[in-house]
Amino acid sequence: MKTTTKLMLGALLSLGIASAAQAAAIDFSYTFVDGETVSGAITGTMVNYTMQNVSNVQVTFDGNPLAGGAQLYLGSSQPDGSLVAGGAQFSQNFSNNNFFISDQANPNSSSITEELSLFTLPDGSSTTFAYANLVSGNATGDTFFNDGSGTSSSFGPSFFQTNTGVDPQFSLTFVPEPGSLALGAIGLSALLLSRRRKS
Repeated sequence: MKTTTKLMLGALLSLGIASAAQAAAIDFSYTFVDGETVSGAITGTMVNYTMQNVSNVQVTFDGNPLAGGAQLYLGSSQPDGSLVAGGAQFSQNFSNNNFFISDQANPNSSSITEELSLFTLPDGSSTTFAYANLVSGNATGDTFFNDGSGTSSSFGPSFFQTNTGVDPQFSLTFVPEPGSLALGAIGLSALLLSRRRKS
């Protein structure tokens, strides 16, 4: 095979694989133990499960847009419990997620009106999915311990806390974007062509 052809095939293959691995669109949903629901869609680029270059974040809580439809931002929890902008991680494995979503770029801002978070403690002992409306004071959260037990809490007009042993009702899907599929196909075609020329 000519050197030029080899270089071209290699470039196409690399481009296809790299682009397919990075472009990301995510759909996720969660149902709290008390019946309240969350759904969301996020687009950006994914590097080792960390979402970067986020271009769109849409989340609803019980069918209503989070923060009234205001622009939403991603943050994440650090091992010491502090929050930082960016660094949000998404996985189909519930306990591997680490994200904080709110209507302020600074996750520690006192101007946040609504927030949503999913994180696991550094020691891996529990994973919590929580929602809070900082205007109304309503909040709900489910914590799942690695021994199979858990708790569910709700704050607002009424308060309750109950033990729960149910599995988290969480779903996350990676949705390939059209551009990623096309470039991935280019990379696959280059690989097949390269093998055919060798045989």
